[in-house]
Amino acid sequence: MKQLVDKSWSDRSYEVGTLMYVKLHPNKHISVAFRANIKLAPKYFKSFFIIDKIRVVAYKLQLPQGFKIHDVFHVSQLR
Repeated sequence: MKQLVDKSWSDRSYEVGTLMYVKLHPNKHISVAFRANIKLAPKYFKSFFIIDKIRVVAYKLQLPQGFKIHDVFHVSQLR
């Protein structure tokens, strides 16, 4: 089973100052982006600049003041 998981594993790292797309669950984050039809919502919300690299897979993004979500995001290593 480990061999099957390792096939889809990819090493991803980003530098400070680059743009990163944020993927939000449409039914959980209505306060950020209200959509009239959740099924037709886009997959990615918007791109934001990376301010700081916390760990290997955690990055702090520069979000606008009105956002009610945490500004540190986890980057998945799977495809």
